[in-house]
Amino acid sequence: MQKLDWVGFWNTDHHIYVNQRHKIVHDQLVTRDIAAYLPEGSAVLDFGCGKNFAVHEMMDKAAQLILCDAAFSVREELQGRFPNHPKIMVLAPEELDLFPDASFDVVVMHSVAQYLAADEMRKTLASFDRLLKADGKLVLGDIVSGEGGAVSDAYALLTLARKERFFGAAVIGLAKTAISPYRKLRQELGLTTYDEAEIRLVLDRAGFTCERMARNIGHNQRRTTYLCRKRPRLAEVLRAEGES
Repeated sequence: MQKLDWVGFWNTDHHIYVNQRHKIVHDQLVTRDIAAYLPEGSAVLDFGCGKNFAVHEMMDKAAQLILCDAAFSVREELQGRFPNHPKIMVLAPEELDLFPDASFDVVVMHSVAQYLAADEMRKTLASFDRLLKADGKLVLGDIVSGEGGAVSDAYALLTLARKERFFGAAVIGLAKTAISPYRKLRQELGLTTYDEAEIRLVLDRAGFTCERMARNIGHNQRRTTYLCRKRPRLAEVLRAEGES
């Protein structure tokens, strides 16, 4: 049997969400927060989008919305929900190579960085640098620091569950997670973590400046969101100076 990796895990019928209410609440919170970063009429790439049941929150702001996910089962479900939609296109990451440079006003990557190895992160950021317009923005959400372990995640979930009335299901769900493939993968592969200095260095080397946001996207405020912009290239700076 093929060894499970993170993409393989998201292709399975996993139980990260303890029940349907948890999934709906999670998607509503995350997508509402993402939508706040989107200018009206923007072209948006949601990289690692997942099976988002609140995607309409983004559709209301975006003129074009590319939902991109490495997991085939995720893409298959989204394609079934949005066949021939005038605003939405569902793609695999490798299909982004078909887009010309400067195609997007906003690229969002939420709760994905922790599943990417360092070389994968570099390649992904290089792709975003190409795809973003010069004045575009990259929204990196749910960045996990070295302090953001499983206990921290469990506390954030239980806090949300108490507020949103699925506490019992959350307790049972955490018990199931303790013996699930997710825990095994997290132990074997680990999560890629970044403190603020580390993520700033990674982004700087990829050609981005960044600003740490006061709130993280979604419910887990022990993780962090960064708003990033492309650093002006020398040729662009010289052209702007010549036009002024």
